[in-house]
Amino acid sequence: MVQESENGIKLRIFQSGYCLSDGHVVNPKVRRGKVRFYATWLLIQHPVHGNILFDTGYTDRFHSATRRMPYTLYAWATPVVVHKEDTAIEQLKEIGLSAKDIDTIILSHFHADHIGGVKDFPYSQFICSRKSMEEAIAKKGWSAVKKGILPDLLPDDFVSRTKFIEELTQQEIDHPSGLVMYDLFNDGMLKLIELPGHARGMLGIRIQHTDGITVFASDAYWSLDTFQQRILPRQRVKLFFDSWGDYVDSSEKLYRYHKNHPEERLLFTHCPQTMNFITGKSAKIN
Repeated sequence: MVQESENGIKLRIFQSGYCLSDGHVVNPKVRRGKVRFYATWLLIQHPVHGNILFDTGYTDRFHSATRRMPYTLYAWATPVVVHKEDTAIEQLKEIGLSAKDIDTIILSHFHADHIGGVKDFPYSQFICSRKSMEEAIAKKGWSAVKKGILPDLLPDDFVSRTKFIEELTQQEIDHPSGLVMYDLFNDGMLKLIELPGHARGMLGIRIQHTDGITVFASDAYWSLDTFQQRILPRQRVKLFFDSWGDYVDSSEKLYRYHKNHPEERLLFTHCPQTMNFITGKSAKIN
């Protein structure tokens, strides 16, 4: 999918690999069975600020990063399938972009399916929340696995290339939803949204384009259907969520926002309906 606004912004959605997990975790009301969690990510082409990625999906580095204990447990819990041609860097090459063309990478949070490709972009600046990065660089071993973090996926110079959204621009509160947003370039086109709970300091993004507005809410929910029916995931996810209380609170705020803005397209990273908007080569895999 390509969307172009009057001021030239373009949005494309890709996927880079998937993991397998139990469907009844997403929706406790359905029968058991494995489902695919596709790792989707965004290419946002801003007329002034260049090419921006929102997350990067998986690469084969997931497998090398989980060869030793305790990180192997991560791979056992969420078996991953990703091919070289699926990775972000390879799919960008297909549309004529190289690593040098990617100016900025926004990281929603630090789970492997969102940061798996960052080492392929040695020239990009990273943007994330302070809380999410502080946790990501502090956790090692068992404590990292419990939070879904694989330290080997981050480049050595990651900290020096990272800026925190809280320090780039002032926060604004959307009323009456209560969602906290950050207008990234103070032009109203890209707003990062605080959605903590699934992971510490997790961010979503609101993108303005000619078709309207797309809200990409990362892992605030895993399915648009369960979100609309207000079905929470099975509570065993508390074992690896950062905060169940924050997750429920973020869900309620997002629900109020969506109710007040039904004209805005709401997508989630792993939602099957998001796959309907996949563009390029990866769309053929679906």
